[in-house]
Amino acid sequence: MALKLFVVWGLQPGSASQSMVPPRVIIKGRDLSGRWLLFSGGKMEMRKGQDLVVRAFARFLKRHPDAMLVTMWWNPWQNLVETIDDRGLVHGFPHFINRSKPDPQHTNLSKWLQDNGIPPSSHMDLGRITSIDLAAVLQQVDCAIFTNRAEGGTNLVAMEALGSGLPTIITVGTGHSDLLRSGRSCYADHTAPNDLEELCRINSKQATSTNNNDTKSGFFCYPLAFQQMIAQDSWKPYISGWTEPRVEDIVLALEQVRSNPEEAKVRGQVAAVLVNQSFSWAQSISSLVEILDNKQLL
Repeated sequence: MALKLFVVWGLQPGSASQSMVPPRVIIKGRDLSGRWLLFSGGKMEMRKGQDLVVRAFARFLKRHPDAMLVTMWWNPWQNLVETIDDRGLVHGFPHFINRSKPDPQHTNLSKWLQDNGIPPSSHMDLGRITSIDLAAVLQQVDCAIFTNRAEGGTNLVAMEALGSGLPTIITVGTGHSDLLRSGRSCYADHTAPNDLEELCRINSKQATSTNNNDTKSGFFCYPLAFQQMIAQDSWKPYISGWTEPRVEDIVLALEQVRSNPEEAKVRGQVAAVLVNQSFSWAQSISSLVEILDNKQLL
């Protein structure tokens, strides 16, 4: 059997991509004071699950009108953008490319979100930004969310959010599983079980624990543990094995982060330590060299 290796990326501790630069205003003229900010990043497509974010946030917004969705969903491949309504959770799809206006920032995303229950006053689009600008954004938001249905890698933007110490809601499965297992377990004392389902079950129980300041038992993110299998479509064979969370579970996770900011802060702090330890470039390369050495390829 041929050896297959897939080493995509790592984090550089102390780099700008982990919010180590002073925060500054990214969106021109927008006053963010007093708003509860939810960040969602990744190019828009059904695989990345932004339709789930839109559906859940629209519900969440009814209870928390001060909330704002901060998006970094730019995608130059319009054919992928148009898959976002495949699951029937949203109406239509936005256009990120207007051929008469070749400005990469030009999009009707705001109008599309408004049609799906999120008004312009509750949305901020970052467009295409640099890693340094993203670092500044991650310092200003309250929570990050990744409802991806499938990831071939570990999801770089999720790694940056977790590495920044940001409370993060994330789906369980495919590439995200490696993030959830970072640091051998997701606990600072490394005592959690290796079995991912059991690990997530314990985390769900801890979400209601009164001992929210105990960093040694605090899970480092908010995993969406219950996943529904997506029925394979004969026209889309590539979705085999993809899963998705329930919208109500996403809303519940948002409520958990919003209602207990101290616990969210602790989980974010644990995340920054564990993810930077497990996914630094030094650790990633060391793991690769070990694999190659064991296979006598060096």
